[in-house]
Amino acid sequence: MPKVISFINYKGGVGKTTTAYHVSSSLAQHYRQSVLMIDIDPQTNLTFLCGSIKQWERRKTNIGTIKNLYDRFTGGQTLDVRRFIWNDAVVIGHYPISGLDLIPCDIDLLGEDLGGGQIVGTFPTMEALRRDSQRYLRERSFLRVPNKKGCPGFVRGRL
Repeated sequence: MPKVISFINYKGGVGKTTTAYHVSSSLAQHYRQSVLMIDIDPQTNLTFLCGSIKQWERRKTNIGTIKNLYDRFTGGQTLDVRRFIWNDAVVIGHYPISGLDLIPCDIDLLGEDLGGGQIVGTFPTMEALRRDSQRYLRERSFLRVPNKKGCPGFVRGRL
């Protein structure tokens, strides 16, 4: 079973995303752990730490973001999380950090309630995302979920 690591503080600007990015990168690069980061903050800071805006636009078009998962959920479709994972999302120089994957967020979700700061939210406490991610995460060692205020219900249950 994968381990969930979440960096939580209700105050903004305290380094949650930056810390989570570096811890995730270190686990993958130095300890050869497989890490799946899930960016549910529409400011997409974690996503942009992993790549340039140009890379994000290309990957958004070719692979998708958590917005596509949200649209699938609200449309009653299966999530198919694997399809939206950016494998080896962080590249240092010309070398990707193997095993450091990302489900990126999307600035198009600004104003949407993904359930991150509540026990119950419109993306049913992220339960659908968690459930569909489990198949992928069984191979993974860590799951990292950054969010600005609070944490999704499925993470709360493991803290």
